[in-house]
Amino acid sequence: MNNQKIKLLIVDDEEMLCRNLEAFFKDEGFDVVAESNGEDALAKLRHNVFDLGFFDMRLPGINGNELILKAHEINPDMKFIIYTGSSNYMLPANLINIGISEEDVFIKPVAETNLFLKRIKQLLKRL
Repeated sequence: MNNQKIKLLIVDDEEMLCRNLEAFFKDEGFDVVAESNGEDALAKLRHNVFDLGFFDMRLPGINGNELILKAHEINPDMKFIIYTGSSNYMLPANLINIGISEEDVFIKPVAETNLFLKRIKQLLKRL
């Protein structure tokens, strides 16, 4: 994508899916950290600056919506992609208010992972 490594935080409690996404994004040249719950992700967010969060919504403990809001407080420049298995997920107003749009929401499973890359490029305005 770009010579400068994009730092990506993936949070998904489905271990196999999380590992597959981690491998995909590493192969694409991203600097990737993967976590299986929001609490561990918050610990990473407090000590690292990420360009983008790739978050599931149904997580043990803190849910994805809350995690995004807390991540945004820690790093207001961070962008987000929501990856959820809930086909009836409705983007709440508080996430819209911090700049997340319907284009940032992907419903599992996504067969064409290049759609993620396209959206990340748009969000980070990097070609």
